[in-house]
Amino acid sequence: MAQATSGQSVYSTEQIITNVLRRGVWEGQVDKRLRTEGDAAAVVLTKIIAGRDVSRSEVDTMLDMLLSSFSEFGLIESAAEREPRTPLFLLRHFDCVVYDAVLKKKIADTRKSILEAFAKFKATEAGPTVQ
Repeated sequence: MAQATSGQSVYSTEQIITNVLRRGVWEGQVDKRLRTEGDAAAVVLTKIIAGRDVSRSEVDTMLDMLLSSFSEFGLIESAAEREPRTPLFLLRHFDCVVYDAVLKKKIADTRKSILEAFAKFKATEAGPTVQ
């Protein structure tokens, strides 16, 4: 008997991220999920790479994931996950283990982009200042 299926993913964020890192395939579903995760996505990344070396391509992909996770603060479902705490830890770690100059620049650019987006979100959330 055929059943109707939903367009919603039944995969966890951890499964989605693990698949991207293994296969190198980034589908629209990945970006859609990450944009709602915020700090939680960085926690999952930390869990996945804990205790092992990461390749240059994995770091590059994870930087893109971090950017995606903080691309639209209004979409992050949990207010507690909107503050980029774990990404800053991961970026510091990546900066210590990466020697490639191009990737180091991308790490710095990612940090700057996330912090600027967070500051802009906080300013918008606070509302206009009274003069």
